Amino acid sequence: MRAAFLFPTAMLAGCSLFGSQPQAPAPPPSIGTFHLLSDVDVIQDIATTSTDLWVATSRGIVRHPLSGGDPVRIGEAEGLPSPDVVAIAANDTAAWAATPAGLVKIGANGVERLPDTPAVGTPTALAIGDDGAIWVGGTAGLGRGDGTTWQKYTDRYHVTSIATEAGGIWLGTKQSGAVRLSNGVFFEHTISIGLPANFVRSVVSLGSGQAFALCQTASGSSLGWFDGTRWYSYTVPVEQPLLGLTVLDAKPVVYTTNRLYRIARTEEDEGTQLIPIANPGEGNARQFRARPEAVQPGSSASATPAAPPEPPAVEAPPARPAAGPATPARGAAPAGGLRSLAPDGQATQGAAGRAPAAGQTPVPAGRAPAAGRAAPVGPAAPAEAAPEAADYAAGLVPSEIAAPPAAPAAAETLAPAVRPLAPAEGQEFEAPRWLVTDEGSSPLAKIMLVRARGSAVYVATLGLGVSRFEGRRETPYRTRDLVVTDRPFSIGSDPSGQSWILTRAHEAARFDGERIERVIVDPDPAIKMMAFTSGPGAVFALGHAANTDWWRCYRSEGGAFRLVVERQLQAETGVTDVSFFAVDSGGRFWLGIKARMQSGAIVERGAAVIDANSPSVVYHHSRANPATDGQGAMRIPDSVSAIAFAQNGEIWLAGLDGAARIAGGEITRFGESQGLEGELVGDLDVAPGGVPYIATPEGIGHFEGTRWGFERNSVVTQFHPIALAIDGQGHVWAGGSRGALYGNGQTWRRIGRGDGLLSEQLTDIRVDGSNRVWFVTGDGLTVLERR
Repeated sequence: MRAAFLFPTAMLAGCSLFGSQPQAPAPPPSIGTFHLLSDVDVIQDIATTSTDLWVATSRGIVRHPLSGGDPVRIGEAEGLPSPDVVAIAANDTAAWAATPAGLVKIGANGVERLPDTPAVGTPTALAIGDDGAIWVGGTAGLGRGDGTTWQKYTDRYHVTSIATEAGGIWLGTKQSGAVRLSNGVFFEHTISIGLPANFVRSVVSLGSGQAFALCQTASGSSLGWFDGTRWYSYTVPVEQPLLGLTVLDAKPVVYTTNRLYRIARTEEDEGTQLIPIANPGEGNARQFRARPEAVQPGSSASATPAAPPEPPAVEAPPARPAAGPATPARGAAPAGGLRSLAPDGQATQGAAGRAPAAGQTPVPAGRAPAAGRAAPVGPAAPAEAAPEAADYAAGLVPSEIAAPPAAPAAAETLAPAVRPLAPAEGQEFEAPRWLVTDEGSSPLAKIMLVRARGSAVYVATLGLGVSRFEGRRETPYRTRDLVVTDRPFSIGSDPSGQSWILTRAHEAARFDGERIERVIVDPDPAIKMMAFTSGPGAVFALGHAANTDWWRCYRSEGGAFRLVVERQLQAETGVTDVSFFAVDSGGRFWLGIKARMQSGAIVERGAAVIDANSPSVVYHHSRANPATDGQGAMRIPDSVSAIAFAQNGEIWLAGLDGAARIAGGEITRFGESQGLEGELVGDLDVAPGGVPYIATPEGIGHFEGTRWGFERNSVVTQFHPIALAIDGQGHVWAGGSRGALYGNGQTWRRIGRGDGLLSEQLTDIRVDGSNRVWFVTGDGLTVLERR
């Protein structure tokens, strides 16, 4: 049996797209669904050269050396006119990027703003032609640059994608179908000549004038294949929405949010047949000779072009009938107001959907002809005639064009991808045989887009960067900005189910259960975010004014944060960081203090308590004195790594000196004489019933009223946990250097890479307000969505 060209065979069973990730079957339904997160950037486009991977994101460009090494981020500070990079193209000498504020070139001279570029509305696509020219498409047209000057080719189309071919390009458009520009002539392929729909999400060239188009209507998506003379329409027998197309090894590949499918015409009896949904199209593509206009010096591509003259009202194209209408008399306008110019200037009507011509044998829907034989078809009318077409000057609206030019548009998102159309029952359509083969899945990372170069395919995902696949080898390219190793992991959740965490650069990021994105808590650039936590009815944040003693506490309200209190913290020569951040039932903020000594060493100094209703800060530490550290100051261990609040008002602390309880203004310490097995307590949490649990290198313990009892299950005793969390059902989750443990009160189960973890080297584990479990590793985060 043929081996998959992308992914190892084990991955085809539904495990993972990524070779360096879990190979075993997904976890059982009793556990839930895993999400992998290492990157925050929302990837909007990618381009590759022989040496680099260029990634366009909503906050700039990331350049990854293909040979390995640290990625380089290019943003506004480096010269981008906007951080929102919507499209990118590159060759071995330079890269070109499109933003809503203009185009740039990135080369030997750094980032260069490109002046006098064509006004195409909001840019949507970039491509480099076989002659080295740069093509830019947007919501209001198409332009071309040769490195020195730019030309505006048309303002007619809302371009969704650009595919290059020898001597020309293909355009996917939002309303005007698939448009081919060849030998200076636009050929407009629409539903009138057999394209499945006029909204084309993606188009790819197969060479020799052939193309595949991913089309979409409100009721479903479908594929169109142009064989050089006519269009054939198919639906794909899959359940997921179709996102886009690419070409790998001269074969089209269609992808969904979690799978890739190769499409091929083959004599091998394998794969699933694409299902024809219409008879082949007939008729000529409408043609217009391109009249490019040079962009005058001083013009601005970011300026909104004037709207073209309003065209006469026209009717929408009629639905394609089972059998096409009779060809109208010479010179007569066809029904629906659609007119095309044939080579002799005669107006003709496309005949997509006609019954098979005499002598043609229809192919039943969903059934292929004999292996190795294409479905018989009759003579095809040429869809593209000789380039003796009507002239079309940019900005003008010929009367024979039914659809008006695209009006200038603001930035917008295309309609969400939809599932493939269901084949019509009982109908039979003729079409050549194409097979679709499942080439691998990615259940742990949502696919955003796919690009190919030679025999390598690049898969951009949501939250996990880009991975390059060639044969059975995978190479990941990630920014790893969610990998935080120099301070404790913190998380806060609000009642709506959203969770907030920090990036490596102290930026705030919000996770809604599927997508993670950067957010701004405090617009003051001097404030560095330090921690998040959940508290009474809200999520809270902690910020620090750089190089000062001032710390700020925030509360979320309606998705935004407001400042609650700002206080100075004083310890040794200054407070540099916190080991924990928590809010008690009274709304007081507890901060684990890390202070800098005169020698420069960083030490732990207990906890500080900030009350918005009091101007003073109370400090608890090993030498606390109420006279100097505030009323109510208590002597607690200096080393406190975790804090938890019980419903009865008790406060539990964990650290290098064991566990401690604060109750009624008194502190009680627990060590080995009180049943602790090892006084190095790595973590602590309180179950819904008020019972505290701790993790030590010797195992997992819980408080039994006066002493600590430890779990004797061999799965636990051999695990050596360093982190622990309790979920809303009272189940125990623990993490360590051998993965994670899950205990439901009766049994214990070990969870590792084979179950979906990004890595088994856990440094922390947390449960958020939506009962999601967060596994923290040096490679990123794994989020378990409980069922």
